[in-house]
Amino acid sequence: MTFRGTALAMAPFLCGLVPLCGYYVFPIWWVVLKVFAYRAFHRTTGGKAAFGAIGPIATALLLCCGFYAVIFAVTGMANRL
Repeated sequence: MTFRGTALAMAPFLCGLVPLCGYYVFPIWWVVLKVFAYRAFHRTTGGKAAFGAIGPIATALLLCCGFYAVIFAVTGMANRL
């Protein structure tokens, strides 16, 4: 059901073909549609659906930023020596 909800929520990616505004609108629209699809398919609350839709994205973002911060700190220390 989660895969079906994600696949149906990817419809806004066609809006990315619209110049200028489509590229900025479709990621937000995609997440909102994922929340609605998860809520409907899993018959759960909006909060749980939002966590399921936003949680993996936020985790990946935090891991990437943390990795960047570690690399930045290590190279900064190497330049001091």
